Amino acid sequence: MSRSAGGGVPRVLHLQSTFAAGGKERRTVELINAFGRGLHHTIVSAEPDRLEAAEGIDRNIPVVLQPDFPSLKGTPLPGRLMKIARAMNYPPGYGLEPAGDSRDQQEVFRAMGIALVAGIALMYLILVMQFGSFTAPLAVMLSLPLSLIGVVIALLATGGTLNLMSFIGVIMLMGLVAKNAILLLD
Repeated sequence: MSRSAGGGVPRVLHLQSTFAAGGKERRTVELINAFGRGLHHTIVSAEPDRLEAAEGIDRNIPVVLQPDFPSLKGTPLPGRLMKIARAMNYPPGYGLEPAGDSRDQQEVFRAMGIALVAGIALMYLILVMQFGSFTAPLAVMLSLPLSLIGVVIALLATGGTLNLMSFIGVIMLMGLVAKNAILLLD
């Protein structure tokens, strides 16, 4: 629940899997009617064509049914949840900031990305010193992006996600691919 801009009537956002005429939906309608005009209600349903319970809401109560809102169906990925949260139209003074596991995941991915880039850069510099040329290591470096095709296929085939463990695996794979490419070139 949030207050409207200027300290006006508080607003309540109801996120429902469906708003068909069922038990929990009837209870929501009873609460909306009990609060009366003291609250502004917005009702979002994962099934936009199932809003039968809304017929029980008193016509004098300000209610917005199914505004332009992202779909509630799907897996709860952080990006998708942020998209839903941004669509809630917060009043001035309120905002969104990832917290908990979402913030931790962003920090870990940022650090792992830096580790991957630093590892590739250091690998190139070591190969430059080893081969005595700036162009000779390019053949080895060109094989690195090709290994990502296998990573994507493996994650899709197993239903895995890109998480800390798979990111560590990608970094290890880059090392193995570079080692094999060096052996083939020598």
